[in-house]
Amino acid sequence: MPFVDELDFDLAWERVIKDMGDDPYPDLLHYKDVQSNWDAFRDELLESLKGDAGKYRPEAYSAIEIPKKGFTLRPAGAMHIKDRLLYQAIIDFLAPYYAPEEPVFSYRLAGKRSSWMFKPGVEQWKSFQTKVEELCHQYKWVVETDLTAYFEHIDHKYLARRIDDIFPDIARPTMRVLKQYLMKLLSGWSNGKPYGIPQVNNPSSFLGNIYLDEFDKWMVRNNYVYLRYVDDMRVFANTEAEARRKLAEMISSLRRLGLYVSSAKTRIVKSEQVLGELDDHKDTLNAIDAAFKTKRRSAIEAIIPILNDFFFSTISDENGFRDRHFRFCIYRYRKLKAFGLGGDIHQPIVETVLSKLPELPNATDIFALYLSLFPGVPDISSVILEFLNSDYNTYAWQAAHLLEVLIRTVNPDDRQTANKCTELARNIRQSQNAHPAARAKATILLGKLGDWADRRSIRDSYYGESNLEVRRAILVAVQEMNTDERKFFYKNVQNGNSDIARAVSYLKQLNVPKYHYFNPPDPEDFADEDYLHLEEDIDYYDIWY
Repeated sequence: MPFVDELDFDLAWERVIKDMGDDPYPDLLHYKDVQSNWDAFRDELLESLKGDAGKYRPEAYSAIEIPKKGFTLRPAGAMHIKDRLLYQAIIDFLAPYYAPEEPVFSYRLAGKRSSWMFKPGVEQWKSFQTKVEELCHQYKWVVETDLTAYFEHIDHKYLARRIDDIFPDIARPTMRVLKQYLMKLLSGWSNGKPYGIPQVNNPSSFLGNIYLDEFDKWMVRNNYVYLRYVDDMRVFANTEAEARRKLAEMISSLRRLGLYVSSAKTRIVKSEQVLGELDDHKDTLNAIDAAFKTKRRSAIEAIIPILNDFFFSTISDENGFRDRHFRFCIYRYRKLKAFGLGGDIHQPIVETVLSKLPELPNATDIFALYLSLFPGVPDISSVILEFLNSDYNTYAWQAAHLLEVLIRTVNPDDRQTANKCTELARNIRQSQNAHPAARAKATILLGKLGDWADRRSIRDSYYGESNLEVRRAILVAVQEMNTDERKFFYKNVQNGNSDIARAVSYLKQLNVPKYHYFNPPDPEDFADEDYLHLEEDIDYYDIWY
């Protein structure tokens, strides 16, 4: 049986859809074009993979830099859907054969057939923190460290050797083909470099655990009192000297894997200090979380003043600002707004979020989810437009998210705002330096809010456009073009490229133009006046604090 016939692409598809909420910038059509004809797409993919694995070439990888706290950057990107499905299916094939060491709390398999690949990150992080607290009561000193650019330093050859070592029960011919496909994917995504794997996706998270497995085993074998969550590590000791020695040994062991600890995030501290930091705001966070989990309107409304106080104290604490606390609050405000709770409290929150765009570019993804709940509010679009036209507009990832907010919220009938948006969109499209992610969003924004001349200009630009994502955006942007012109254009471009043909086929099925795929929970979802149905399978699945 060919190796690809052993892969479960139906399961891979379910998991890719679940994982999409964490994408650096989600697919323009949210893979609806694939979903609309999944069986045919899967069969075509399977057939294409039955050749020589050594000759496999992944499609172009759309790289983008994501700002981190402190204005540093981490690389990310978007894979072609065929490559992404193959990557997911390969990891799904391996995953049931492996469980991390007991001290590892991150990315533990949810179940062989679960559409969620891993157990909820929220619960795993809380378990990690609980274990840290428990061990702090048993040991006097704690080593805290994490790794510098962890995923960027993963060596492909070493990873391949670890896969051989960890999965001896898989037949060697099967493993040989599996590794050929996997290494072709990783090499293509790293521009031919022998190290580095994509971030912000479940298969890479699994491989991250595989890469550190030998180190985890070394720590356990040498009787380290050790915990790990992704690349965040804790080691416990009874004396400061012992803690220093263990840190030095860890650094040497990690260096043999080509990994390095972050000096800025490494410290040796007394356990009582760690306990004090763990207790900081713990009761407040738990009280807010407990109120939301009741799903009762009365309990949730009663906790709002505490949530507000915590939000504004977090914002004003410049020295001790914690990004997780900030995101915790914004996700709760998003829940309140989505389900019609909170009333007038949202105005100061929106104003604060908008004021933080220059200061917290790394939080723009959650900002966008919250701001998208306020369609047709001129003050929001005005501030976003001002920001996008300013010198603070530095990061393509941030710009793409904010352009998406404009696509979702600006009403074409508000011509004053629409005209400002179309002017911005034209400028971005004409810029030689604009990232494809920003150009794609600007194209859709112009198509939605512009006039017939804009849509013709967008159509004409298709033939000189080399980037696939921008070309797909052009197909979306011309949905309101003159019917005959649009039909002729779609017919003219759909031959010769399966991605374009698939997008055209899907768009032609739509009864009304569709420019975005943001679907907030319905505020009418009440079982009775005091019971609130909070959906579990939306973007805040992995957020606690």
